[in-house]
Amino acid sequence: MAYQIRKQERISEDLELMETKDHPTVLIHIDISPEHIAKDYRKVQLEIAKAQQIGDVSAFRTAVDALFHLVFGADATERILEYFDGSYIDATLNVLPFIYDRIHPAVEA
Repeated sequence: MAYQIRKQERISEDLELMETKDHPTVLIHIDISPEHIAKDYRKVQLEIAKAQQIGDVSAFRTAVDALFHLVFGADATERILEYFDGSYIDATLNVLPFIYDRIHPAVEA
């Protein structure tokens, strides 16, 4: 059997922020290369963990904002925050599970 090597696949996902059960208010398409964000992704993960450990809300918000910008880009991050009426808490509680379920495994692979 031959030794096989594959290029790492891009992350291509859609995130739908729903107005109602069947109608998305905001659709965000993500198409990124895990290898291009890996270093910054790990750095932001550490910043989030550190801010949580010391209870620094401002540092946590800054780190989450950096993570959103890294994964979604500036325009999509702004649209996400608009959807959650500017609440980083709501955005974090609702969007981080998507990042950890869909983006994290590809970056850590």
